[in-house]
Amino acid sequence: MPVGPLQSGYFDAKLLGKEQGKQYLEQYPQLTDMWDTKPSYEEETAKRIIDLSKMLRDDVHPFIRNRAEARTTTQEGILEAIQGPSESAYQLGWMDFSQEMSPNLQRLVEDYIVYDEDLPSTAFDQAEYVAEGFGISAYAMLELIRRDLRPDTIK
Repeated sequence: MPVGPLQSGYFDAKLLGKEQGKQYLEQYPQLTDMWDTKPSYEEETAKRIIDLSKMLRDDVHPFIRNRAEARTTTQEGILEAIQGPSESAYQLGWMDFSQEMSPNLQRLVEDYIVYDEDLPSTAFDQAEYVAEGFGISAYAMLELIRRDLRPDTIK
């Protein structure tokens, strides 16, 4: 059974009561296994996306006729969007991301990256909020920061 309906079934059972939720998990232990391993998959996926983003060429741009004119607001927006390459979040590093973090979050993220300390869940939630502002996952942002601050750990 796919994970989506399985997960929905658990939450439906949990609405009926705590005991029903426990029984559902006993009946489908693969759900707990999936929840336990999900962060490692997300972390690995973020690393692979970053690796692939470095392989993409950034010197390919659309051809625009010399005298192309934008006659509508929509055309202006499209023309502005394709005029030049925009910086990808996957090209950013610690200095870029840290500007959007509180001093406390900066310290916690530095300790997590540099000293391999645990990142508290509340700090991870805040990191997720910052990463969303850049259009990437917290795992991707933390990996980009790791590569910036600890290039010796890149595999």
